[in-house]
Amino acid sequence: MRLTSELNEVLNAFRISKIYSQEKNKLMFELYRNHEQCFVELSVDPGLPYITLKKEFHRAKKNTIDFFNEAIGKTISAIEIALYDRIIRISLSEGQIYFCIRGKYTNVIFNPEGENISSFKKEEDSVLKNLIEEFNAFNYAATFSIPSLELAENTIEIALLRKKYSFIGKDIIVELERRTTETASSINILNAINEILVSIKQDKVAVFMDTQNEEAYIAPSLFKIYKSLDKTEFNSSIDALNHYLSKSYYLVNIQNKKKLITKHLEKELSRIANKLNNLSALIAQGSKADEYEKYANLILINLNRIPKNISTIEIEDVYRSNEPIEIKLDKKLSVQKNAGKYFKLAKNDKIKLEKAKEQYQDLQQVFERLKSIAEKIPDIDDNEKLFKLMKELKIKTAAFKGETKEKLENKFKQYLIDGKYKLFVGKDSRSNDLLTTKFARPNDYWFHARSVSGSHAVLKVENVKEEIPKNVLKKAAAVAAYHSKSRTSGLAPVSFTRKKYVVKKKGMEPGMAALLKEEVLLVKPEIPAGVEFVTND
Repeated sequence: MRLTSELNEVLNAFRISKIYSQEKNKLMFELYRNHEQCFVELSVDPGLPYITLKKEFHRAKKNTIDFFNEAIGKTISAIEIALYDRIIRISLSEGQIYFCIRGKYTNVIFNPEGENISSFKKEEDSVLKNLIEEFNAFNYAATFSIPSLELAENTIEIALLRKKYSFIGKDIIVELERRTTETASSINILNAINEILVSIKQDKVAVFMDTQNEEAYIAPSLFKIYKSLDKTEFNSSIDALNHYLSKSYYLVNIQNKKKLITKHLEKELSRIANKLNNLSALIAQGSKADEYEKYANLILINLNRIPKNISTIEIEDVYRSNEPIEIKLDKKLSVQKNAGKYFKLAKNDKIKLEKAKEQYQDLQQVFERLKSIAEKIPDIDDNEKLFKLMKELKIKTAAFKGETKEKLENKFKQYLIDGKYKLFVGKDSRSNDLLTTKFARPNDYWFHARSVSGSHAVLKVENVKEEIPKNVLKKAAAVAAYHSKSRTSGLAPVSFTRKKYVVKKKGMEPGMAALLKEEVLLVKPEIPAGVEFVTND
């Protein structure tokens, strides 16, 4: 209620210029009044629902969706909250926008003057109509007034308060329990709740930081449940909320990085532990080099007495009191080559054992290093340190994928068609493979001059719902023909298809690919008008 009261004061008479979403579960309102501009952000994330005010915000150039077009140009006349429910109503010069906080059903619903009720999260028309009827029955307040609670002294249990009054949040219940348990004498629950509500209305708002558990909390500065935590105080609940959101996202970012690193380390430690066990068993088994050398020498000593084309021979072991010993032979090899084979086995077994010992030592060091890192992870509370650690451990994330894509772009020739469509062209066989197998997405268009060697070309499709104009496809095909052996031809056939129909089969040479389906365009090999060369870094 305090937040909506502040928003009502600040945003009165602002007009809506845009309403859009560019992030899951978040809706952004661009507002203006004379020469002023501001932004209202609403989150329908069940785990973190909120409405807040931002002074600055930059809309992304792509992947944004507009909402509630009928509300554009309308003026905000009031921002109010239901007295006994978590429903915020934004009244417009025509229509209302409701922000209802109801767990997984949290939503933003627009009720214009007509019948076209719509919502941010999709919902059945009949459900929306019923919700609007329910919302219209509530009493709303634009200013903070402490509601009167109908309680019969101490007869109601604290646990039942939230069920009776949905606006009473979990923090209020916990604070009430703390205050009742800390007071030695009997305390009147009604008085205690009123004290808490007064605190919410007039005390400074604080953001409390629990660095040990990586949690942030927002509450009145004098709340007892957070008194042991570090706090930052604010006069404005809007400023406090924005600070809280910033800290929350920062902490969530840290937690997510820690989870990724921990999961990676657990996997690596398990893998290395298995390798160490295998190497340990191999080292304990020892080398058979001496045995193989003995076999080789015994074969040479008895060289003239061993028949050809036999698979085993029993001879006297001069190294062990002439006891009979059986030696396996490869009957496809000569007797002398069998001796050579055993000498080679002896040499290889010595090398294998030495390598196993070296590998064991190296892996043991890696294991101890990773184990040491894993033990320190819980104590790291710096995003930058975690990010550097992820790069060091080569852990892939969405951010790294974007970085990799950016680096890949620089490996190809780049063109811009009609000032809008990006075309990437391979520089050599390896570059062609990277372009086709790593960089191109399934719905991108792929081009290659037919029946001759040449570069792969990929036309990026940023919006899969958009139909690429035929003349753009022809221009891309012309560029592909230009970067092929068909460059000097008057006309050249160019195969094109969606990248999802291009496959790289096992054993194919670099730069080679197979098409599951294709179309052909007959074009002049050239850099056509409207095609701009961007870079060849």
